[in-house]
Amino acid sequence: MRGGQAQAAVSVVFDVAGRPSRPSPLLDENGLAGEAGEPLVIRRHGQVADGGSRAFVNDQVGLGQALRELGALARRDPRPA
Repeated sequence: MRGGQAQAAVSVVFDVAGRPSRPSPLLDENGLAGEAGEPLVIRRHGQVADGGSRAFVNDQVGLGQALRELGALARRDPRPA
């Protein structure tokens, strides 16, 4: 985080259409699925004061396990994003 700032935010957008390891079942199981054909959007917001952070997947609060599984899918997919 930039010095003197109270909070920070990071967003990442993935085009997941047609990917060999599509995350759709994982997103569906965790209530995080977006609209068909839309990209996967992951955001993280952090607070300096308490050190806490929140993650969102497609504008829904993301669960830690679901985020770890999404990361594993991204690492396994050999095709560049």
